[in-house]
Amino acid sequence: MQSRALTFTIVLLASSHLTNSHLLPLIPKNPTPLSTLKERDVCATYSIVERFGDGYAIQTHKHVQLTVPMFCEDDNGCEVSSEESQTFEIGAQVGASFEWADAGFSVAKSVTTGQSNTCTAKQGETVCVWEAVGFTEYSVQKCEKNYCLPNKNDCAASYRIKSPNANNKGSRYYCSDTCYDVGYQYWEATGGAGCKVKKGDLEARRLIC
Repeated sequence: MQSRALTFTIVLLASSHLTNSHLLPLIPKNPTPLSTLKERDVCATYSIVERFGDGYAIQTHKHVQLTVPMFCEDDNGCEVSSEESQTFEIGAQVGASFEWADAGFSVAKSVTTGQSNTCTAKQGETVCVWEAVGFTEYSVQKCEKNYCLPNKNDCAASYRIKSPNANNKGSRYYCSDTCYDVGYQYWEATGGAGCKVKKGDLEARRLIC
């Protein structure tokens, strides 16, 4: 009689354990992120500015006059330093109706001038400090994409962006006797589409774009 009661108790406990385990939820080993599930469920459309082709990138410079022109009257010569200059924030150039993007290039939306450089002049000469800020010019396009149709792209016409290089790569300071007002800026002539070189001004290096 005691043996039967003991057997019944063991079977009941085992049955209870199996029942409780069966009621536990099944958790997948690698659950899909909720954001991904939402994207799949709604097949959302999103916009992205991406590189057009390989970007067709070229390197160019934007020249900025950092100091006021100094006319030297001293018999022993003169010098002017960029430490005496104003600081300028040099930003990317993109059309007003277009969106900026780095498109995978090592560029920034803006950089600031401010390193040290000294220029000298003899008596009767004029001198000023310039910086040639390194830029990358490249092509991008804005596309409408859909999470459910990854191979379908609805892209607008491509456009060009000029962005200063990250960490001032390709930038340099130099001295010149061709001086204008402090802060004067111009682009190097690169022959890019849509740009015309203005002849006879700064050795035909200034662009009208």
